[in-house]
Amino acid sequence: MLSDWIWNSPIAVKIPMAADIARGFFDKTGTSWKTSHEAGIDLICVSHFNLFDEWVTMPTDPNPVAPANAFRMMDLLEKEVEGPSANYAKLILTPEEFKNHFNNKYNKNDPNFRIAVLHSLKGGHALGGSLDA
Repeated sequence: MLSDWIWNSPIAVKIPMAADIARGFFDKTGTSWKTSHEAGIDLICVSHFNLFDEWVTMPTDPNPVAPANAFRMMDLLEKEVEGPSANYAKLILTPEEFKNHFNNKYNKNDPNFRIAVLHSLKGGHALGGSLDA
């Protein structure tokens, strides 16, 4: 997912070489939804951090387009866990879904086992200076 986010960041769309540099610097673990699932990870909080919003636009904070960028990253995650990674992860959107997911006893060998995935934000830059988003 990190590669997808980097490639879809605003600056990477304008300057693809920036995405190559960022991917080589930030995406070093080789971790995937499948390897996390196989390891028995049961919860991942995906922190939506758009490094280009935070580092490139810091002098102009708040960036009014930051919420749109954060929502785009959230959409990419949702498409991933609803599509190619549906066998490994499940997006949790409400407190009720969270309770239901963790109230059931399960183990990683259960065919219904999925990693619970939560959206989160790193810092307030993604809000673009307003709580409306």
